[in-house]
Amino acid sequence: MTRRPLFALLLPVFLASPVLAQKGDKPGHAMSPPPESWNLPAPVLPPDQALQSFRFGEEGFSLELVAAEPLVIHPVAIAFDGNGRAWVCEMRGYMPDVDGNGEDKPSGRISILLDHDGDGQADEAKVFLDGLVLPRALQFVAEGLIWGDQDKLHLTKRQGPSGLEAGETTVLDDQWAPGGSVEHKSNGLAWNLDNWIYNAKSEWRYRYQGGKLEKELTEFRGQWGLAQDDQGRVLSNTNSSLIAMDAIPPGYSVRNPNHKFTGPVTVKMANEVYPIRITCGVNRGYMKETLDERGYLKTATAAGGLTIYRGDNFPPEFRGNAFIPEPSGLLLKRAILSEDANGVPVARQAYADKEFLASTDERSRFVNAFTAPDGTLYLTDLYHGIVQHREFVTTYLRSQILKRGLDKQNDTGRIYRVRWSGKARGPLPRMEEETPAQLVAHLAHPNGWWRDTAQRMIVQRGDASVSPQLRELVSSEAASPLTRTHALWTLEGLAQVQPGDIKAALLSSDPNLQAQACRVAEGFRGTSSEAEVAGLIAGLKAASPGVLRQQAATLGLFRGPGQDVAREAWASLASTAPSGDPLFRDMALSGIVGSELEVLDLAMARHLPLVPEVIRASLTSVKTPETMKRLITALTAPQLPAAEQAKYLQLAAQNVATRRQGSACATLLDAASRQPAWREAVLKGFIAAGKTKGFKKIPLTPVPALFASPGTDKTLAAAASLFDLSGKAPANYLTQPEHHRLYEIGRTEFNKLCATCHHPEGKGMETLAPPLLDSQWVLGPPKRLTALVMEGLMGPIDVNGTIYDVPKVQPVMPGIRFNPELSDEEIAGILTYIRHSWENAAPPVDPAVVKEWRQSQSPRAPFTAQELLEVH
Repeated sequence: MTRRPLFALLLPVFLASPVLAQKGDKPGHAMSPPPESWNLPAPVLPPDQALQSFRFGEEGFSLELVAAEPLVIHPVAIAFDGNGRAWVCEMRGYMPDVDGNGEDKPSGRISILLDHDGDGQADEAKVFLDGLVLPRALQFVAEGLIWGDQDKLHLTKRQGPSGLEAGETTVLDDQWAPGGSVEHKSNGLAWNLDNWIYNAKSEWRYRYQGGKLEKELTEFRGQWGLAQDDQGRVLSNTNSSLIAMDAIPPGYSVRNPNHKFTGPVTVKMANEVYPIRITCGVNRGYMKETLDERGYLKTATAAGGLTIYRGDNFPPEFRGNAFIPEPSGLLLKRAILSEDANGVPVARQAYADKEFLASTDERSRFVNAFTAPDGTLYLTDLYHGIVQHREFVTTYLRSQILKRGLDKQNDTGRIYRVRWSGKARGPLPRMEEETPAQLVAHLAHPNGWWRDTAQRMIVQRGDASVSPQLRELVSSEAASPLTRTHALWTLEGLAQVQPGDIKAALLSSDPNLQAQACRVAEGFRGTSSEAEVAGLIAGLKAASPGVLRQQAATLGLFRGPGQDVAREAWASLASTAPSGDPLFRDMALSGIVGSELEVLDLAMARHLPLVPEVIRASLTSVKTPETMKRLITALTAPQLPAAEQAKYLQLAAQNVATRRQGSACATLLDAASRQPAWREAVLKGFIAAGKTKGFKKIPLTPVPALFASPGTDKTLAAAASLFDLSGKAPANYLTQPEHHRLYEIGRTEFNKLCATCHHPEGKGMETLAPPLLDSQWVLGPPKRLTALVMEGLMGPIDVNGTIYDVPKVQPVMPGIRFNPELSDEEIAGILTYIRHSWENAAPPVDPAVVKEWRQSQSPRAPFTAQELLEVH
């Protein structure tokens, strides 16, 4: 597995709010019941009657039943195999009653829907796996089926004549979805154009090839379900946000931890919904913001797994549209996606006051949508009176559930297909019997499911014999850009891309294909072909804003044989980039991780508009006094105009003070003493940093000459007040060479694995993780900190008087006991590093403490904060 930023050390697992009448209740909320006239009956309707409850927002579509109870119960996810059979995750244990009693029983299953007579309706549900706890996601690989349950990611081999029998099951990742609520666990497992498998409610992506699993950090996305468009951009959502579409390729905003994206990384749209019946049975139905005066849901509260329709059954104008289930509103929303003049995605609701599909049946709960092999749209209907999980049910909703019997008759579930009435369903594939050469032909299919599946199967089989055939497609001007794109990424998945393939794609007139070629070209960095490929990317004369962004992002990565030509082209692009395109700046800086200071020299020499951003990235990348001195030397270089020197020194002072780098502050103060303009700039930067919330004085030893006698200079006095000038040296517990060695091991591992969530300076990250700076959990007993990190933590956590809970932090903090990439010494090193960095001061943690914990304590569920206090 690839080593990437791994586990946030102190990220608390979500627990519900303090228990009042119900766990979901909030203090101060008056939960008045709805008018009696709103309490409509909600009986279980048989499938034929349920079908009559649906209304389309426009003419021409029909809704057809694919399967219903008892064949399927509470279906939540579907994956179609190479022969078009639907494999279904049945979350049969979800909320058996209003309190979720029995939810942890192994009642779930994965089944295969078989249509023996070909009429489009399942005749049999063949059980592939049974006895599962809340299964939620599945995806195919060459060896079998990857699937996720309540906690772990598994691989079950397929066997038997048709591959419909379950063989051996192994655990691929025991930290796939640990801890937390059912509503806040990893799911999705969406195969993407770039040959990675992405998760929702997760910051990890997977690549499974040749029996090996690779796990890598990506952007944290969504809550339930994922989708991709034709260009591999990922779409997700949360319960109250209908759509969040990536404006950039996946992984780009996290690949340089020294630069934080400020451009529109994700695109959203309005969240209004338009049910066709009273929907007072929603969790916050007592709030005026939730229901209108008729009792109809106003905005999304439970958006489900969306999809991009990429099929060939609907009329052309529907291709590329998003379809989003909203089970609380009993509806399916259609959104139209486009791009603005800068190539940034735009999403808008398709209709002003209605939905694509809605129901009057309160139990009809669409929770996921999928483009199907036959070109239609499949919908999983939980068909469950209760949608809200027990951890969040309010007293108001509990009353609604019990009063109207929504907790009764919960052994139901349906799967529907939406079909354009004017066109028959397409034929089912037979890809599982086809050769790789035959699969290549499907890369030109008009249905995106066929293209994706053919690519996936070729890559997973690993048969490079089709490389010439793929290479011919990439070069073919007669082939569509989409076909050429799939062929190029298929070569990438087979590790067979050649520089000529990049050149052929770059010569296309299609900007999307040009951008994809730049992405694929990144695989050549550090290879003997880097110079050739860098030259190809540098020579691209792009006109599209999206291609310019991608071109700059790719060029920034080359720092081997192609470095000189790549840097020259990067600088040229940066000098002419549109000033109103923040995403260009972000993408250009995403690739320069590890070479910020070198790029800064270039940026300053060329007076590039990106200089301030490169300085910020350089400041974040600086880890030692020596590199800070090098940076200050660059900022005070004589070739820079005096005004720019002052501007950049002020920026540097604000950054290092915010990050509490005492030695860097001293270096800047030394520079400030040389010129009055520098002095004023540095002091202003410090003062700006001091205005940040929770700023604490920074110790400076010895006292800088500039602060020795502030006199009546108010600016100097204000800046000096931000520092501890007592001359008292911080406590130093690193007294032995072994301590320093352990500390340096920890520094390396922390920056690799933990800084993304906890910030490189231990300050924590909004929505991700609490601070480590001055944390009583970090500075407390070594055994307690070891227990926390090894086993994980669940529940709200108090860090120096501030309670950290969802949404301030992510809901999952897994333990790292079973992380195969960390030895006891490396774990002890991380703990030692965080206990003696950023002015923290506590004794080192001996590797023997970690080893003793591992040997004496059995693996367990994550601790609560209260339980940890008992560990000494």
